[in-house]
Amino acid sequence: MPNMSIKEVTIMDGCDPFKINNRGEFLKMMKLMADKYREDAKKSLSRNTHMNDLTKTDIVKLNKRQIDAILVDFINYIGVNWGVDYGLHTYHLGEEDDG
Repeated sequence: MPNMSIKEVTIMDGCDPFKINNRGEFLKMMKLMADKYREDAKKSLSRNTHMNDLTKTDIVKLNKRQIDAILVDFINYIGVNWGVDYGLHTYHLGEEDDG
């Protein structure tokens, strides 16, 4: 993902983080950002090894399925802690949001 602010990434997708009205909208924004991030996750992890304590070998071993599982688990974790059963599954990543 190119270096863009959260506002630029989400407004580009029609979701302005400064106009989020509820927790559900925030979780939808997180899903949109995860969709973008997952494509370049390994590059991002490699670029940020100074912050994530992973080695190049660790990063090479990661596959898309594992990355998707971590993203989905984290987004659902946020939802549960806010009292929202978001129910995001890995197969939802990359899908268009129909409302």
